[in-house]
Amino acid sequence: MSCYLGFDPVEMESGYFFVSYNSDDVTRIQPLVKGLFDAGVPLWYDHALEYGKEWKKQIAKKIRNSDAVLLFLTMGVLHKELSYVREEYEMATEYFEKTVYVVLLDRITARDVPTESVPWWMEVVKNHLIDLTKVNGNASQISEIRRAIGHSANRISFDDSISNGKKDQAKNGKIQTIANQMSFKDVIANSQKGKDVHEGIEPSPSSTRKEDAKVLVERGRNYYNGRGVERNYDKAFECFMEAAEQGDAGGQNWVGVCYERGHGVPQNYGESLRWYKKAAEQGMAVARNNVGLCYYYGRGTAQNYAEAFRWYKKAAEQDHADGQYWVGLCYENGQGTTKNITEAIRWYRMAAQQGNESAKKRLAALGV
Repeated sequence: MSCYLGFDPVEMESGYFFVSYNSDDVTRIQPLVKGLFDAGVPLWYDHALEYGKEWKKQIAKKIRNSDAVLLFLTMGVLHKELSYVREEYEMATEYFEKTVYVVLLDRITARDVPTESVPWWMEVVKNHLIDLTKVNGNASQISEIRRAIGHSANRISFDDSISNGKKDQAKNGKIQTIANQMSFKDVIANSQKGKDVHEGIEPSPSSTRKEDAKVLVERGRNYYNGRGVERNYDKAFECFMEAAEQGDAGGQNWVGVCYERGHGVPQNYGESLRWYKKAAEQGMAVARNNVGLCYYYGRGTAQNYAEAFRWYKKAAEQDHADGQYWVGLCYENGQGTTKNITEAIRWYRMAAQQGNESAKKRLAALGV
């Protein structure tokens, strides 16, 4: 059973912050999250979830439906051999493209970090960092977090029933739309300290170009999946394209998805590949895997196993589970590379460890 942080998590369908924390740090973060909750910030954490095979599915669902993630970073997170915080971070950033607010509770230098944790630490602190090591007292720290995430009492007024997590009220369409469209926009627009972002003042377009793109992608995802609004592929595509034209990799990848599936736009494999490549060239793992799939199946281009393998490998080397599976399949079948069952098993294992069911099936078929 997970920890209790002094309040019941909200039961809203969306419009909340997902709290990612190390269970060993409960006594440190409990006053902070309880203070945020009492101030009206809608929070969800893993209270009353039983650890087991369904736990990760529930966590993934909650991250997917959240507006953003509040990740509490401590020395304990970096030194913990098996860290759920890291898994939740990877879900949020690699699979769901969520904004992550990193709440720093310990002063950490490179010398303090275990060698194997250095790459992850260097990556995670590049997110929206809320440094509480220079802020004294719980009240001041709570205010600093609220300022950083753009939450103030007069910004969005969730009524008591939502704050207390009453599901029937939270599902009200009008309230849900406000939670989806206003809170995420405000969160993003006020997320970066010192970039023309002030309480109640809209930042200049030049300072929030990238943040605006993220809002568009999130809104597009809501329309695409029918999350909080009626499903509408046309509106989803419009949002994705607007973000893509700003150079946002997530928007570009989603434009590729829409062209591939004919959602909101006539199906066009050539355009799909073109947009996937734009996102892939920015280093987006899922887009790199999608480019690989286009070459593998000959969608929008001539079938080319060598090119497919090259792109799969790029995604796999970023710990993308699907990319790892496809690299394994190419090694198993000798497609685009020399047949090597040992290598196939190695990559299948990496994918399977991240829950990839196809990889698990291939390992079973190989008698591993």
